[in-house]
Amino acid sequence: MLYRALRRFTFAKAIVGHEPFYLPKYREKTEFHGSSYGGWAILENSLDQNSVVFSFGLGEDTSFDESILEKYGCQLFGFDPTPKAIQWVRSHMTHPRFNFVASALSTSDKPLRLFFPGDAIADQVSASAVSEGNTHGTYFDAPANTLGYFLQSSTGGKCDVLKMDIEGMEYDVIAQAIQNQWLSGVNQLLVEFHHWMSAIGAKATRQAVASLKQEGFKIAWISRTNHEYLFVR
Repeated sequence: MLYRALRRFTFAKAIVGHEPFYLPKYREKTEFHGSSYGGWAILENSLDQNSVVFSFGLGEDTSFDESILEKYGCQLFGFDPTPKAIQWVRSHMTHPRFNFVASALSTSDKPLRLFFPGDAIADQVSASAVSEGNTHGTYFDAPANTLGYFLQSSTGGKCDVLKMDIEGMEYDVIAQAIQNQWLSGVNQLLVEFHHWMSAIGAKATRQAVASLKQEGFKIAWISRTNHEYLFVR
């Protein structure tokens, strides 16, 4: 009942253009991995020990990654350049098949300027290329590379599950990945859309979803917040 109520609220905001609104079209069963805050859904029983997962954006909640590793024992690459995330990962993630890269996902192979969270959300871990509410302009320049670089340098292009929680950069990264056909080997794509940011808006998410649908992806799951999506081929 709570889920239905929240989705109805999303639909109401969609009517006035403040939120995108979609219903999952891919009817295969899903399984949820991780906490209520940092968890995501993937297709049920869809991986094995030979699978490869890329997880961009870890923060201080690696419950999704830990759950995937516990069930499947697959190869998992985690990426996050933020200081708090680096400290968390290096002190908590010990699985032998977890590979950590302290870099950001971007649209170029050069440092990316990331702004720390603004005053209202100062306890948040993630930094963003979008300066949302950061009145002091505090930032750092993080090492960064394109999706194409990470895929080729790590696995030669193989990726069964690709998760992006990259604080507003997902729109440009998706557009570039489609243009360069970097998603051709991705079977499941998890994206957190940041259309709630005032500098982005719902239109950007609608355009990104439309582009992914043209590439053959269908929506299989949407979180209760209407921010996290699972796309499958």
